[in-house]
Amino acid sequence: MKKIFTKILALSLLGALVITTLASCKDSEQLTPAEDIPNANEYSLDGFTLVVEEGAEANTKAALSTLKSTISNKLGIDLPVVNDGTEALEKEILVGETNRSESSSTVSYLKKQNKDQNSFAVRVSENKIVITGTDDLSTARAIWVFIESYVYPSSAQGVIDISCGNQQLGLYDESSLILASNGTAFHVDSTTLITQPNVKYTTADGNEFIVQNASYPSITELKYQPNPADNGKLIATAATLVYDLTENNPTYGCVMMSSDKGKTWKALARPKETLHDKLPRIGTMAHIYELPTKVGDMPAGTLLYSYCSVDYNDKSDGMLGKSILAVWRSFDCGVSWEEYVIIDEAKGIKEGVWEPFMTYCEEDGYLYCFYSDDSDPGHDQKVVYKRSKDGVNWEGKDGMVASTAGASTVEPIEVVAVNSFAFRPGMPVITKMGNGEYFMVYEQEGDKNSSWTDFRIFYKKTTNLADWGDPSDRGTIIPESGKYITAGSPSCAWLDIGGEKGVLIVTSKRSSNKGVIFISFDYGETWETIEDPLAGTPISKDQDRVGYSAGLWVGDDGKTLYYANTVDRYGERYVAFAKITIYSPMDIK
Repeated sequence: MKKIFTKILALSLLGALVITTLASCKDSEQLTPAEDIPNANEYSLDGFTLVVEEGAEANTKAALSTLKSTISNKLGIDLPVVNDGTEALEKEILVGETNRSESSSTVSYLKKQNKDQNSFAVRVSENKIVITGTDDLSTARAIWVFIESYVYPSSAQGVIDISCGNQQLGLYDESSLILASNGTAFHVDSTTLITQPNVKYTTADGNEFIVQNASYPSITELKYQPNPADNGKLIATAATLVYDLTENNPTYGCVMMSSDKGKTWKALARPKETLHDKLPRIGTMAHIYELPTKVGDMPAGTLLYSYCSVDYNDKSDGMLGKSILAVWRSFDCGVSWEEYVIIDEAKGIKEGVWEPFMTYCEEDGYLYCFYSDDSDPGHDQKVVYKRSKDGVNWEGKDGMVASTAGASTVEPIEVVAVNSFAFRPGMPVITKMGNGEYFMVYEQEGDKNSSWTDFRIFYKKTTNLADWGDPSDRGTIIPESGKYITAGSPSCAWLDIGGEKGVLIVTSKRSSNKGVIFISFDYGETWETIEDPLAGTPISKDQDRVGYSAGLWVGDDGKTLYYANTVDRYGERYVAFAKITIYSPMDIK
């Protein structure tokens, strides 16, 4: 693995890929306006010539070669290449800081606007296309942005698709770059803290609180809201211990929102327990999920907040109280919440139900809730699920269905239930990959007599979300990668970028003090690691973990990864966030 990335948490970029239109540039601080393009979606490259700056460096030359071949293969046009020592032509694609005025003015603007930070631009006007950066690497990145944003999306021969805009600007910070072995680039656009120390938060209903500890983050990007202005906002949840400034509200849950792609966060709500009088507080291990379609009486865009809650004090039944797995729903982007259903109920901290993960299956029309079940005396713990057609009535084993009051009478369906009591699978998270398979990761404690006893990460695959094969099959362990191993609290995501089979990402805690993320470019058959941008400081030698149950979400553009994880800082735990843009392989030396 090539490693260039060095900064953690302190990094704060102004933003990668800031998209604007040329027509909006009006003053001297902006680029000179260009002529409008008649068709805003299609732009013919017929008659264009690639013009590269004389003396272009290695990365620009390599990326230019890729650009020429991609245009030929994708669009069916073989564009000639000349250097800028030739006479100017009517139609030119200007690569790098050529001697043409369009190139030089663009570079001057970038340097002035970004205070000499490495940056790039792509500009499309009627007869000129400018692809340049302030240095060799930035120009190479600009070329690749052009390929991914304009060439790849095209569906017509000889034509690029410019529906994303006539201009793209971005920063290219080499110290914020992580390279995988195949050249896939992970660019850390920004990092922030979702929950900050010594900051007073105020929710929409006026509750004021200060976060004292936080963990178990979950995150999503709104996509299906009826008001288009709400789409693109980030919603995150975390389990938090707080100093409540308003009322005696011992809830653990906290809902946060960002309207600027994670640069800043504000508190929306702290939902309270209402369905179970024995459980005065909403619990930890929550999962946030936006419905992609109508389910029962809940429209697309409804936010579901599934969680487990446990009473640590009530021992009246001799079984250490109760625990429930319940769901809240919000119809206003997380501002207000209604606790509306209990999916399962168990005996409490020793025999509880934990760690829900919800997802909708297009193939069968069911809403699924996968979770960890501690209540079966025949297993130390097992991974199970229930599913629902309406989000209210939940189906389990043998087709039995119940809601809330009867939830504990319906046995869940087993996914991983190893016959040996020594194995303890739990904390399931699922992503769907480009080959149609669902990929599930889960932690699993090992046989005490084997070479590993920690909570290593296992996985299973299936093409049918309802059928994961023999539950007694413990699955496949993610193997060591160099000196690193997976160990507990997993999360996963798959993105259709980085190669023919995309990139599969798995996080876990205790990979190392500094932290790594496991990645695979072949649907999980082989693995390598990249550096974790959210590495924290261990509280003690026994807690050398980067995070505890991370949250991953793939942005609507298909190449942005939103990553939330617990970090140990200031002697306590906080939830940190990274926005990462992933680029397909290119030749970077």
